[in-house]
Amino acid sequence: MEFAVYTISISGVFKKTYEIFQGENSMYSVESESFWSSKEMVFRDHNDNAVLLLNRVSSFLKTEFVISDLEKDIATVTKEGFGISFYSESIYGNHLLKGKSFNTDFTVYDGDNEIAKVSRKTFRSKDKYGVAIKKGQDEKYILALTIAIEVVIQMQQNG
Repeated sequence: MEFAVYTISISGVFKKTYEIFQGENSMYSVESESFWSSKEMVFRDHNDNAVLLLNRVSSFLKTEFVISDLEKDIATVTKEGFGISFYSESIYGNHLLKGKSFNTDFTVYDGDNEIAKVSRKTFRSKDKYGVAIKKGQDEKYILALTIAIEVVIQMQQNG
């Protein structure tokens, strides 16, 4: 089974920026207006073209993200309660994003099949972490799921 490996680098305190690399190549950047008002985040490719939108919708015990490709919605990602799992309904199928304790590792499942792994602990001290995506999966979609997880974890840590 082959995987494409990405590294996500996080910078900024109030205005988060996520730089996504495959090897040494910059693939995407994602930026929020500020931490609390980041209702819409824009994925840009290495040519600075907008390729995806990630919109956050929250209620008391539920956080939801809608991922769109600028023309139509492609996925809805939901986290309910205080658990460490997420659920995505998408044009690619329904996926479970199951986390381990302390929010360090997540696995993305399509049924019983693992399609991606996210490791936040490997590079934690450097504000970087890794994502391995099974070949044949939509990389932008999986990377958007990863950013959604990160935003929720940041919200939980900050309060």
